Amino acid sequence: STTISYDLARPGPARISIFNLRGQNLGSIVSRECNSPRLELTWDGRLNGRRLGSGLYLLRISQGNSLREQRFIIQK
Repeated sequence: STTISYDLARPGPARISIFNLRGQNLGSIVSRECNSPRLELTWDGRLNGRRLGSGLYLLRISQGNSLREQRFIIQK
C-alpha cells in the first residue's frame, strides 16, 4: 500500500481517479467531501476489488475547476 497526500485548494468535494496512459478512466479511489485542505489516504493499489497490474498510471485529483495529475508506477 501507499500513502497519497495532497494539499487541496480549499475544503470541499474532491475526487481522486486513476487513468491509464491511453486516457481511460479506470476508476475512482476517493469521491467525498473533504473538511480539511489536506487530503491524506492509504491506498492498496486496488480498484473495484482488483489489483492494478504493473505499469505507469495517472493519478488525477479534481476539485471544482481545479485539476492536478501525477504519474506513478506500480511494480509487482
